[in-house]
Amino acid sequence: MAAVDVDAGVKAKFSDLVVDAGMSALRILLMGHAMEKKHGFLEAKHKEVVEHVEKWKHKITGMDARLKEALKDKKVAETEVGDVKEAKKVVESERDDLKDKVGDLEKKLDDALAVVEEGKGALAQYFDDGFKRATQQVLHFNLEAKMDELDPFKILVDGKLVEEE
Repeated sequence: MAAVDVDAGVKAKFSDLVVDAGMSALRILLMGHAMEKKHGFLEAKHKEVVEHVEKWKHKITGMDARLKEALKDKKVAETEVGDVKEAKKVVESERDDLKDKVGDLEKKLDDALAVVEEGKGALAQYFDDGFKRATQQVLHFNLEAKMDELDPFKILVDGKLVEEE
């Protein structure tokens, strides 16, 4: 076998190991530096997000209080609406009863007006019949009387004709 230079081989290997170790150390340092930068960025971002969350927590607390108040107001309004609906039912029932009463009263009024009209007709007929009897009696006692000028609708006061108003 040929003579092998062991020292040269070991030195070459050792030199390669040193270079590899240096490169690995450099990579680790660069990764550490990159991680520190990323950690700083993430820490700043986290701080910004925490501030944002705190701001929204404050707003949500205010909104929550307003929501609770609005829900109370809603319950009060729903109660009032229920009361108004009940009152509306009562009023509608009363209105329907009154409509029925008005209908009955209108029918009674129509009946009464019909009776009045019949009474007027009967009264006019009675008056006309009495006027005819009176004119016949005047003719019976005085055959020369001018009966054609007589009119049951003319009004005489103290022997003078009065115009109707």
